[in-house]
Amino acid sequence: MIGETIEEMSLNGSEKETRRLRDHLSKNGLKLTQQREVILGAFLKADHITAEELYREISRKKKNHNLGLATIYRTLNLFCEVGIAQQRRFGDTRTF
Repeated sequence: MIGETIEEMSLNGSEKETRRLRDHLSKNGLKLTQQREVILGAFLKADHITAEELYREISRKKKNHNLGLATIYRTLNLFCEVGIAQQRRFGDTRTF
């Protein structure tokens, strides 16, 4: 892609998105928490997904997770800010 460094071109999609998120968080004095990593991992494996579907998917796979639906929404909004996700509305449903 135009504007990518040689190093960025050698990274896979997941690594690029993690780096992009890490850079954004660092610039804003935030941390890449375990919760954000779990959400990012599950999100990147999905095609189009709602926050509720993502929450159910994480709940199903991570029995001892400590994530609320509000955390999922906040993190998905963060992903939109960073450019990792785009929010789409289909009627009353928001998909990322």
